Amino acid sequence: MTLTSVAYSPDASAQHWLLDNLPSSRRFTVAPARIEELQELMDVTSQYIPGIKTAYRDILTVQYFSRSILAIRQQRGVVGSIAFLFLNQAGFEALVEGEFPISSPNTRLLARGDEKAAALYAWAMCLPGSVIGAMGNIMHLLRGPAHAEADIYARPATLKGEQFMVKTGFRPVADSSPSASLWAYRRVKRL
Repeated sequence: MTLTSVAYSPDASAQHWLLDNLPSSRRFTVAPARIEELQELMDVTSQYIPGIKTAYRDILTVQYFSRSILAIRQQRGVVGSIAFLFLNQAGFEALVEGEFPISSPNTRLLARGDEKAAALYAWAMCLPGSVIGAMGNIMHLLRGPAHAEADIYARPATLKGEQFMVKTGFRPVADSSPSASLWAYRRVKRL
């Protein structure tokens, strides 16, 4: 099966492009995390996502392979992070079919950071308080040639996460099982 797009729930007929239109903030810089920063990122993130430290080896593997874990910085240092999985076509198909190993991603299902991705999966987000203001910076980075046309997928882990997704234009994927609760955000296709 070759997937090029995924159907959205019927209630998602209105298209929202909120994430793609967010402005960048001068208060933050966003870039792929350096390998030597990963432990600091884990320390910051573990305050908001319990159990993240047990995934260090998988995070290290993903970062070496695709450089898809982004550090958010201010003058005082690292203040947040967002980890994506850049999926190749096989990874995208596995995600939609509910067969993608989210907790321990296989690099055969990932695109390298400079390869065109079929989809982006928001693996973990740590945007506490005002750090949410860095979303425009994150989206600016994701408008590069390898990622600009890739829709973004996620599974909300908390009620706040689901509220964030609704506010920014994510919609539940049709035929996604309730236990999988896969949501998608359609990217603005640039000409």
